[in-house]
Amino acid sequence: MLIYGRCRCLILPTQNLGDIDRKNNKPYHEGQQQVYEAFFGEEYIRLERRKGASHYKITNGRHRILTAQRLDWGLIPAKTIDI
Repeated sequence: MLIYGRCRCLILPTQNLGDIDRKNNKPYHEGQQQVYEAFFGEEYIRLERRKGASHYKITNGRHRILTAQRLDWGLIPAKTIDI
């Protein structure tokens, strides 16, 4: 179990989440597996910082970051890249 601010997240292998979704009759686009893959799959939140810059630029995941802020999450997973 990971705890981010007030958000508690149980990290499971993605195939287990698919099994849970099927058991609950949830299609992929409404299920937990899609949420997991949004943060940890190929479409992860990505931040880039140019050499010499002090701040990162969001290059993928603006809506997920906005949603996390609205939910008052303290932390969210993201990949950072220095270019």
